[in-house]
Amino acid sequence: MRIISGKHKGEKLFSPKTTKIRPTSDRAKEVIFSTLNSILIKKKKSFGDFIALDAFCGSGSLGIEALSRGVKKVYFIDNSKESTNLVKKNCQSIGFGNKANIIKMNLLHCKPLKLKANLFFLDPPYNKFDLDKIVNILTESEMVAGQCIGVIELPKEERKKNIKYFTNINTKIVSNSCFLFLEKK
Repeated sequence: MRIISGKHKGEKLFSPKTTKIRPTSDRAKEVIFSTLNSILIKKKKSFGDFIALDAFCGSGSLGIEALSRGVKKVYFIDNSKESTNLVKKNCQSIGFGNKANIIKMNLLHCKPLKLKANLFFLDPPYNKFDLDKIVNILTESEMVAGQCIGVIELPKEERKKNIKYFTNINTKIVSNSCFLFLEKK
C-alpha cells in the first residue's frame, strides 16, 4: 500500500496483518480520486476546501490519500482496535498526526458525533450492514454537512442507485467493487 498522489506521493503505508481489514487497492484509489478531482473541478473546488470523514476506515488509506491531496482534516472512524491502531501508525509515520482524528467507535451503536464533514468515504464490510441505516445516521446526526460529497464502496453486484438524502453523480466499477459518488440533495 502506498499514497498514489499529492504531497506524499509514493510514501508507503503499513499494511494490515489480518484479512479482517480489506484495504482499497491502488487501482481503486486512482479511480476514486481521479473521479473526485473531476467533480471538484466542475464545482470550482479543491481538496483544500474539505474536512473528510473516513468511516469503516480499515487501514485509513482513503483518508490518508485525501490528506496527501490537501484535505484540511480527516476523522477516521472504525470499531476495530486493529484498524484504529493501524491508522494511527500510518498517520504518525507520514506526519499527519495533527490533521487526523482517529476515533474507535461503532458507528451504528454509539452516540453520533457532530463532525460536519463535507467529504466522506464509506466502506463498510461487504454485505454486513444496512447501508441506508448508516447513511441515515451520518445525515441525521449531522456528521456530514449540508453540502457534501460522498464516496460509498459496495460489492459490484449490490449497485444501489437511490441513496436517501443524496443524488448519485457518478458510478465506477473496479474489479469486484462498485463506487458510488454522491452529492447531498
